[in-house]
Amino acid sequence: MLYKDTDSFPQGDFYLARASANFAEFLAQQAQQVYTQMGLRLPVAATSTFDLIAEKGQLSIADVARALGRSHQSASQQVKTLHKAGLLEVKTSEQDARARLYVLTADGRTQHELLKKLKAPIEEAYRQLFEELGFNLTNALEQATSVLSAKPLPDRIAEH
Repeated sequence: MLYKDTDSFPQGDFYLARASANFAEFLAQQAQQVYTQMGLRLPVAATSTFDLIAEKGQLSIADVARALGRSHQSASQQVKTLHKAGLLEVKTSEQDARARLYVLTADGRTQHELLKKLKAPIEEAYRQLFEELGFNLTNALEQATSVLSAKPLPDRIAEH
């Protein structure tokens, strides 16, 4: 468990957001350990942004935000983190001189190769976790997001 002394923390469904955040933090800590062991300097929280840019070749912050369903601010923070780490560089769009596009640096390409080698073992570890849980957690989270998008929490509360 993330917190050994759970008696000191509120429990129950009312605290779903806290439990979700705690799990995300706990999982990120463990994933970061794996990244570090494999020589990856990539922050776990920026993995999807990094991988997306690597796969697409070049993207603007707006493109990243749209593709990952994040706010512009969140995408911007992740891109800036990757840029400061020397994994991304900025280039000007050929179509629009005002547009800033982000591409992997040589170091970023090396780090992406390491990341690709980690995908299968991580996916297998998650598959084993889901088997132990009796359900696919990724699918459950995506389904919960979809269901809450269709009928947001305020609407659900207003019914009671």
